[in-house]
Amino acid sequence: MIKKKGIKSRPGRAAGQRRRLNIAEMHWGYPPIIGGVETHLAMMLPMMVEMGHSVHLLTGSVENKKVEYEDRGVKIRRTPLMDLNWLFKRGLEGLEPELFSLFNSFIDAAKPDVMHVHNMHYFSKPHATMLEEICHTRGIPIALTAHNVWDDVLYLELTRNIKWDHIIAVSHYIRRELIGAGCTDDQVTPIHHGVDTSFFRPDADTRATYKKYPQLKGRKVVFHPFHKYMYFFRMQSRLPYILSQILLTFQDQNPPFLPKLDENICKNYNPCFQDLLLILEDNCRRVFYLI
Repeated sequence: MIKKKGIKSRPGRAAGQRRRLNIAEMHWGYPPIIGGVETHLAMMLPMMVEMGHSVHLLTGSVENKKVEYEDRGVKIRRTPLMDLNWLFKRGLEGLEPELFSLFNSFIDAAKPDVMHVHNMHYFSKPHATMLEEICHTRGIPIALTAHNVWDDVLYLELTRNIKWDHIIAVSHYIRRELIGAGCTDDQVTPIHHGVDTSFFRPDADTRATYKKYPQLKGRKVVFHPFHKYMYFFRMQSRLPYILSQILLTFQDQNPPFLPKLDENICKNYNPCFQDLLLILEDNCRRVFYLI
């Protein structure tokens, strides 16, 4: 048997048998909040429960949602202290005592073998530094999944100065950016999001979607969150022919706080887009069939 350096064998467990872990997850949002990370968590966390792990999630408050409940075996706790909209209105000053109490009580309940956080290398320095202090004091490793990168001092500071035990990058691009920000080569591992092929499949029934959005039928569709539409605009000079063949479809749950965007503005700004459809849905999974 080959032994890897730094990994101790665990007596009493058959070869290949998976260890069941207590996993504490932390992110700013979770469905019904719509977003890429939120969708990722909604798929991944219940699957981890099915694999035999105990999973707790600390996330932001949502109107008409209980403070504590279970979603497909995932134990969820919601708090305004993880709600970015509330935090930005309140400000981040003086949060340390409340964060100390919150994080310790969450850890006491989850009893985690590992703390797994998402995009906590941005938005709030008090959250990242308090979590680092508590976890390292209690001997709990912190794994960061970096779904995004930014271009300012806060991102650089939290990425480089917080002692993440390991960082998961969701793509090779994110990994390169993290290394460029000062992370070491062996500190970051790229792991791509998985795809549930039992749900995302070519033979999915799309009749209800076509009935509601007849513009989609017979078209090549790019479906993307509304708040990241600028990425598509920036591709104009690189992929003008391809973009002229698609239906650009934005989706968001509550876009009034975002810059006003309508079909005329899009066409004037970027004439390669022949059509635009803005979809406002509470549940976007039906449209995912068409990607």
